[in-house]
Amino acid sequence: MRDAQRLSHTMDGEPWDRAKRAGYSSSWVGEVLAAHSISGQPSVDSEAARFVQQWMDNPPRRSIILDASFTEIGAGCAQGRLNNLIALYCVGMTGKP
Repeated sequence: MRDAQRLSHTMDGEPWDRAKRAGYSSSWVGEVLAAHSISGQPSVDSEAARFVQQWMDNPPRRSIILDASFTEIGAGCAQGRLNNLIALYCVGMTGKP
């Protein structure tokens, strides 16, 4: 997603396909995505808080994160470019083994 400079839940398969390729044994997963450009040097603390707030302010993403049937959660971010600015792309995955 970072290299393509766009967000997509289906760019290289479905979220459960990516989870299986990464070694996650269950296909019971949820995924939230976000990206934003940054002026200046990114701060991990402030940017992480910004992404979480962005997800929690969006009802469909919030429901994935708070879905009680999921028992595990993980997140990862990559720095890239977006519209010629520094950008962070973040993915949050929820799951139940």
